[in-house]
Amino acid sequence: MICDLHCHTKLSDGSMGIEDIIDQSARTGIEWLSITDHDTMASFSRAGILGERAGVNILKGVELSAWDKKRGRKVHILCYAPKKPDRLEGLCLKSCEIRKACSKEMIDKVMSKFPITLESILKHTTSSKSIFKQHIMMSLINI
Repeated sequence: MICDLHCHTKLSDGSMGIEDIIDQSARTGIEWLSITDHDTMASFSRAGILGERAGVNILKGVELSAWDKKRGRKVHILCYAPKKPDRLEGLCLKSCEIRKACSKEMIDKVMSKFPITLESILKHTTSSKSIFKQHIMMSLINI
């Protein structure tokens, strides 16, 4: 069985949309796919429909951001086939709000050193639920 159980779309920090990932998975013979975007389950419905059409089994998943207090660093927790996705959605929304606050600090630091604008960063976030460092890097590449 050929699987990819950890991939991201443009809904988080990936470079491809849901349809493109599923099409590529079908072309490369992947039988099971789990889109595990950071702190969002927005792909669940669309991925299920597109996966069925393409002959790719979809395992619902999400990558949750968390803080390891004991070690003092961020961690990521993969969750597959959540039994109560509605309850999990609240945690995802909270994580996205924290990510947005952290992103603002990161953007301010980068903009103080490099000639980029918030608008140039936001161009790379059109499908995303948050701003990720990859979006800032794309703006820096385009200077």
